[in-house]
Amino acid sequence: MKNNPLSIVMLLVFFLLNVACSDDINSGSNLRNTETTKPIVSSIISSAEKKVLTERLIASSKNGEYAQVKELIKQGADVNGFDYKGFSPLIRAALNNHYEIVKYLVNHGANVNFQNNAGYTALHKASYRGYPEIVEYLLKNGANVDSLNSHGSTPLLLSVDFYLAGKLNSIDTISILLDHGANPNLEDSFGGSARSIIVYRMYLIGKNSPRYNSLLRIVDMFDGI
Repeated sequence: MKNNPLSIVMLLVFFLLNVACSDDINSGSNLRNTETTKPIVSSIISSAEKKVLTERLIASSKNGEYAQVKELIKQGADVNGFDYKGFSPLIRAALNNHYEIVKYLVNHGANVNFQNNAGYTALHKASYRGYPEIVEYLLKNGANVDSLNSHGSTPLLLSVDFYLAGKLNSIDTISILLDHGANPNLEDSFGGSARSIIVYRMYLIGKNSPRYNSLLRIVDMFDGI
């Protein structure tokens, strides 16, 4: 059975109180008449409650539960909290194409450049999935267009990867990223750049391929920035 964080914390509080009580008995003082433990206990409980609210906020952001997101933030959930993978509510919302939740989180203080454990930002995720509306909004609200993940990949490079995988709607995302100054020549840890992987794919498929001209169009976009 999955442990409830609040239950675990309450057990810890109970343990600490018993330790404090034993110390007070040994010293001849009366725990019931002292206020020294109250701030500590209150702080522990408050921290645990906020953690639970934040976990629920991350889940609701992922699932597109807009009303629940609003309520959890009102109750004190940390808009910049994160789960064990380092995913913040904003990254979860962007990854799952929940535009209205993305806007609400940003308007309530979400860090648009927050990176998860692998270095991905919300912009990386929206670019990779090919969500132009979210990409545009994040960029207009301060997202770093050339942010690097742990492999040195930019949002543009990931967007190109998505396009090459056959997700044609991602060309709009590529265009938006370029309009906001994305650098197609930045190389990742493996030596690849958005430009080089497009050019290499063109070489592999040849000029007679139906996709050759669409890839050439992207190279022209690169050259036009």
